[in-house]
Amino acid sequence: MTSKRIPLTLTAAQLVVEGAKSGLSNDLLQKQFELGRLPGNVLAALKTPDLKVVTSIAIIAKMAEKHKLTPEIIVKLPTMLSSPLAVYDSATEPGSVVVLTMEVVGTEPIIASIIVNARDAYTKGRMHWLTSTYPKRNHKVKFAEWKAAGLLRWEP
Repeated sequence: MTSKRIPLTLTAAQLVVEGAKSGLSNDLLQKQFELGRLPGNVLAALKTPDLKVVTSIAIIAKMAEKHKLTPEIIVKLPTMLSSPLAVYDSATEPGSVVVLTMEVVGTEPIIASIIVNARDAYTKGRMHWLTSTYPKRNHKVKFAEWKAAGLLRWEP
């Protein structure tokens, strides 16, 4: 059996972005990228185990197509997740968190949505599953609303 997980490199991100324009095979779309781990202080605040953060090629393709993230931004995901600015509980998805990263597109900060301690259908183990990453519009208002609603779980 060949590995379902592949390294996230600039070349891989470029191939996914280019392939998304012309269509990628279902087999390829199901393959996964390992994106590293969340930092220990975030894990402690979330009271969740230290697991790999994983996403699929399909989600990376969506980041490029729908959210217009470039391969140069996509390849920075491991660094973004290892050095967050804040982490919030999701206001809409129970069991998920929103990671505020240090990267921006224009003036909009990039956020990542992650299902924590998710079941890994491939390995039958556990992982943190990255479901989306995109620039957050109207971010100052949203972050203030999330904080006022008690959704802030961690900030330095």
